[in-house]
Amino acid sequence: MFPLFQDINAVRCMMGTVTLDLEPCVLIYGFQDKPAGWLEEQYEKHNARVRATVPQGRLLVFDVTQGWDPLCTFLSRPVPDVPFPYAVNDSTFMRRLGVALQVAIYAWIPCLALSVVLLLRCSCRG
Repeated sequence: MFPLFQDINAVRCMMGTVTLDLEPCVLIYGFQDKPAGWLEEQYEKHNARVRATVPQGRLLVFDVTQGWDPLCTFLSRPVPDVPFPYAVNDSTFMRRLGVALQVAIYAWIPCLALSVVLLLRCSCRG
């Protein structure tokens, strides 16, 4: 295995160890063995710790359906003249994901083919 991937796996295993006080690698390999609702419970515990730790007035509990007003008030910034970017619905997300996958596939296939051709040409000269 490449050293880069070993580092990535080590980082992935540490997800949740600080913010959720979880055991290493549990979010990657161990959460499937937990009872239903376990992950949501960990998330709620984390949010409760944040609310208890961050001083009042320094934490904005924000719901995107509220739009710009609470966010801009909290940040002491003017409300922009553009509509608030609400969450993307499922059909829009799937359409964008499909486009991204097509771009990735069609961009990497020529790059891979060119790399193979160049590698073969270089190896034939030597």
